[in-house]
Amino acid sequence: MGLFIKIINDGTGSKSYGNYNYEVSINGKTIESGRIENYPRPKKAGQLIKLVGIDVDKKVFTRTLKNLGYNLDGIADKYK
Repeated sequence: MGLFIKIINDGTGSKSYGNYNYEVSINGKTIESGRIENYPRPKKAGQLIKLVGIDVDKKVFTRTLKNLGYNLDGIADKYK
């Protein structure tokens, strides 16, 4: 078993940009999934893996804050 990061190109991008669905699992149990859109293909796979890690961290952090009782609705809109 172990940690698995599955990244799948969904085929809807262009020659320059790709759209990817990802799934992160540990010992066969999915711990997070998501989507990366408009990823610049010239940046290669290593940067895509880093971006998936950042997205997972953001989701876990947001979920933790919500579990602690913080209301995050509309906060992102204030900083646009």
